[in-house]
Amino acid sequence: MLDIPCIGRKFTWYRPNGKAKSRLDRVLTSLEWLQHWPGCKQYVLDRQISDHCALLLKSNVVDWGPKPFRFLDIWQEDKEFENFVKRKWESYVVQGNEFVVVKEKLKMLKSDLKGWNKEVFGYTDKIKLDILRKIQELDMRDDIDDLEEDKIRERRELLSQLQDINVRNESLLQQKSRALWLKQGDTNSKYFHASIKWRRLRNEIKGIQCHNSGNWVEEPNAVKEMVKEFYKKNMTAIEDIGVRLDNVHFKEITESDNILLTYPFDEEEIKEAIWNCDSQKSPGPDGVTFSFIKKFWGLLNKEVVGALKYFHKEGKIPKGCNASFLTLNPKS
Repeated sequence: MLDIPCIGRKFTWYRPNGKAKSRLDRVLTSLEWLQHWPGCKQYVLDRQISDHCALLLKSNVVDWGPKPFRFLDIWQEDKEFENFVKRKWESYVVQGNEFVVVKEKLKMLKSDLKGWNKEVFGYTDKIKLDILRKIQELDMRDDIDDLEEDKIRERRELLSQLQDINVRNESLLQQKSRALWLKQGDTNSKYFHASIKWRRLRNEIKGIQCHNSGNWVEEPNAVKEMVKEFYKKNMTAIEDIGVRLDNVHFKEITESDNILLTYPFDEEEIKEAIWNCDSQKSPGPDGVTFSFIKKFWGLLNKEVVGALKYFHKEGKIPKGCNASFLTLNPKS
């Protein structure tokens, strides 16, 4: 059973004398419930005469906009995938410094991969149902009379396709669940389903309580605007920050340490740092995992190394570029 995320009060029971409080009341649901109503939330309502707060269970699916891109490991199993990536990457022509080249090429590649995913992989659940329907039709014909040789071959091919789709779905569920400690063990689709549902429930932004009015806001555009204003207010620099460091004495590193930290890094050092990272992780918000970078290192190394050397030389990131690949450098 899963404990639905709670919104509102932190506690659901208060002792009348005010000396004790606790969260005694909860709404628990099964995985099957969440498959039908994935947007469930429990609201703790205001307490009235009773010493318990009433709970309200609501299912509200909110569209927060396009989903972020993420490289899928199962793509590497397709025999045409490697040639597709190489052909597309080499066809991109980008003008600018090394950081701009990496950024724009990855941006174009992500767009092409989305189209390739729809054409080659498509909607796996729909394809699986279609294959199962065809297999059932052939089995029913086989019950009535023996199948012809071509129909037997067709059923054998359908069973092979069904096996491939099951392997593909298991890989997708495992990667989405983020259950890394099970990645070398037996497949457990039900566990992965539960992990995905629970992680999404836990990480989802349910809403924001307005600081001025105290109202609870769930409308996506209003929430995004409030988050933007919060960080803009707290992170915007002012003319005089009121901090003085005149009498502060900092510890200094030795000259040899300084040379080590500032010495230009080479391709082997960058490659070693990449191979020491978990393949399932992504170095930045662009969704490109280390698994993809490792597999296509021979294709990407020139641009990636160039971008890191550009950063070392200039000491800054070009405007409009994220710093994803900087995490590859063990010195930074």
